[in-house]
Amino acid sequence: LIDGSEGYQLTGLVPASILALFSDTQIAQNQTRVVIHDATEKYGLAQEVGEIVETIGAKVTAIKKEQKGDFDCKVLGVDKKSVEKVALFLGCEKGREDVAGNFDLEIYLGTDFPKRF
Repeated sequence: LIDGSEGYQLTGLVPASILALFSDTQIAQNQTRVVIHDATEKYGLAQEVGEIVETIGAKVTAIKKEQKGDFDCKVLGVDKKSVEKVALFLGCEKGREDVAGNFDLEIYLGTDFPKRF
C-alpha cells in the first residue's frame, strides 16, 4: 500500500463469486428490509454500508440523514439472529429497542463509526 503497510486494495468491483461467500440465506429469504440512520456527517458512508448490508442479503429501503450523533453504531431489529449477524459483520452494538415503521432492521451510524470503518 502507499503508506508502506501490507494489504490489498480493490481496483474495481468485487466479483460476484466472492460476494456470494458473504451472503446469508436466512436474511435473504426473509427479504429483510433495512433503514440506515446516518449521523456520521461523512458523505457517502451510509451508502457504502448499505452496499455491504445488501451483499449480506438484506434490502436497504431507506437512508435517513440525522443530526450529528456522538456514538459508534447500533443495530436494532425484530429477528435477533439477523441483528446479531449484521452487528457482528459491521462491528456494531446490538440494541434491544423495537424497530419503528415497517422495517426489519435499523442501523444507526454515529460520528465514531467512520474512525474505524
